[in-house]
Amino acid sequence: MNPFLLNLQILSSIWDVISKQDFYLGPTVERFDTLLRDFTGSKHALGVSSGTDALILSLKALGVGPGDEIIVPAISFFSTASAVSWVGARPVFVDIDIKTYTINPNLIERAITQRTKGVIPVHLNGGAAEMESIMTLAKKHGIYVIVDASQSLGVYYKNLPMSAWGDLVCLSFSFNKKELGGYGNAGAVLTNNNDIYKKISLFRAYGTSSKKEMYSNHVVASGSYRIDSLQAAILSCKIPYWNEYIRRRREKYILYKKLLKNVPRIILPDEGQNCLHSGYRFIFLTPHRDELRKFLRHSQIRSPNYYDIPLPFFPAFNSLEYSSGDFPVSEKFARESISLPTDNAVTKKSAEWVINLVKTFLEKQK
Repeated sequence: MNPFLLNLQILSSIWDVISKQDFYLGPTVERFDTLLRDFTGSKHALGVSSGTDALILSLKALGVGPGDEIIVPAISFFSTASAVSWVGARPVFVDIDIKTYTINPNLIERAITQRTKGVIPVHLNGGAAEMESIMTLAKKHGIYVIVDASQSLGVYYKNLPMSAWGDLVCLSFSFNKKELGGYGNAGAVLTNNNDIYKKISLFRAYGTSSKKEMYSNHVVASGSYRIDSLQAAILSCKIPYWNEYIRRRREKYILYKKLLKNVPRIILPDEGQNCLHSGYRFIFLTPHRDELRKFLRHSQIRSPNYYDIPLPFFPAFNSLEYSSGDFPVSEKFARESISLPTDNAVTKKSAEWVINLVKTFLEKQK
């Protein structure tokens, strides 16, 4: 993939949208929905305004509202839980697994009550939650499964794409996804359920299913959650290259794991035998996290902390009255997790240099 040629293609697609005045729910969005559906292997794909709105629309489509409870992991990006609160339901937090960094399936059942309407497993950092166990529990208790795959485009679980697991799958294409994102905010909902597809088709555009009916046939009261045509055009240019982007990230993820295998005082991610990691982020744990970050910063190496605070402890959820110690693994993860870059700006040589610095620092610690 030639970046210069891709940029020309993107600029051309933007001009095409402008010249045709195809700004919403037209051929540009239809093409994006089709390309995304084919890439993910989903029966239906609907572009929406953001990953957060994908979650909100999914909850709405399942009838989740006041009085309902949705189980979510204690570690994720804020919108995983805030979307639940935004539709009037109560997020019920569950601790994560120390190996996969995703929701611990062994703790889900004890969190289920008569009010539980669903669970939102999060495919965090490019890995996958243990979907087989989660789907079994959901079927047993008659609850929905809404997958938050905002960080795991391209992940496979048990040799099946993410679209094969759950009632709905929510994606994010925000600009911080870099090669996998747009030039602003965008998201999508995947589903293999025809009824859910029809509902979200209505919900994303003022309760009407097509541009032609925008002023004549509003079936339900809704808002504007549709993807912008400019973002759809940009992403449509990138989709043919996604597999290559993901392959390169996965290579760096595997290289980091290999080079750090025998380094003391760290916990490496373990996606297990069922998951083919997308390589979106490489995160590991060390009790020397803060000191290591400072050390790496002196060499101009990015090592951000994405989850310094477990979700239950944000002020927005104070009313739920969770306390320190309620989520021991998530709290450890918040204290000790550190990220190393895997995007296409990282070469094999630079990745090896980063790991040598990490090793040099950690081997000096007591």
